[in-house]
Amino acid sequence: MGLANVLIVSDNFLIRLGLRNLLEGKSGIRIAGEAGNTSDAIACMKKYPANVVILAIHKLGSASVDAITEITKSAQKTKILVITSLDDPLILRRIILAGAHRHLLESHLTSERLIKTIYTLASGKPCIASHRMPTLRDRVGEYSKKYQLTPLTPREKEVLDLIFEGQQNSEIAGALNIVEKTVKNHINSIYTKLHIRGRSQAIRLKLAELELQSERRS
Repeated sequence: MGLANVLIVSDNFLIRLGLRNLLEGKSGIRIAGEAGNTSDAIACMKKYPANVVILAIHKLGSASVDAITEITKSAQKTKILVITSLDDPLILRRIILAGAHRHLLESHLTSERLIKTIYTLASGKPCIASHRMPTLRDRVGEYSKKYQLTPLTPREKEVLDLIFEGQQNSEIAGALNIVEKTVKNHINSIYTKLHIRGRSQAIRLKLAELELQSERRS
């Protein structure tokens, strides 16, 4: 078993402290450092390379997804373990698509499970069971067969992308330099064209689309 060099990333000092106290002194585990944000994490890894990053996420938004993506870009061989209280298959799919390798729920977290997962990630062995992954890959195909879908406009695609990132209407309006009423109009048009009722269904379709694109590239 190789050495697991672990970087702990959380904006909550007490969480970082708790994880450090839990892992320090464990055989085969060395704490490479701590960071309170993404930029500090990347800077720390340049000085003290880590092969496992523990990222504590309390809410899923564009910042959380960006953190996973940026860490993955800066250290492609580093494995990312997300610890979260958010128990939702959509969240699992989003963090995996962003580049995370495993997630553990706080409600089911034990020291034994955490340490075992770290050992597995550090060894390079896969630890995401395929049966745990939501089966969304057929959603786009199912919708195409069931409905005659009207293509989205470029602007509607931009709005859908921002919805997928977790942004609210006011944030989308600011990002696209349009008024919030126009955002609502675009969203209503998206829902009508895709035959969906809300944000959660829009995210599921976007996830399925991304998965299909990934499969085509592989």
